[in-house]
Amino acid sequence: MEIRYHCSMKGKKFYKVRRSAGKEIFLGTMGECKRFIKVHKEKVSKHLSKNHLIAEDKFDILGNKI
Repeated sequence: MEIRYHCSMKGKKFYKVRRSAGKEIFLGTMGECKRFIKVHKEKVSKHLSKNHLIAEDKFDILGNKI
């Protein structure tokens, strides 16, 4: 993700958070953008640790952990 300048309004600078694919996913001040990225990374990390199998885990054909 990257932060890019978007515009100034009433003395405030606004920035966009863009994904690596170029899609803009958030607009706010620099502090808000940094906070958004931090929270986003925490949520993604939490989601991946809950919902995905750990590479070292081994399962039989029925899905039972060995």
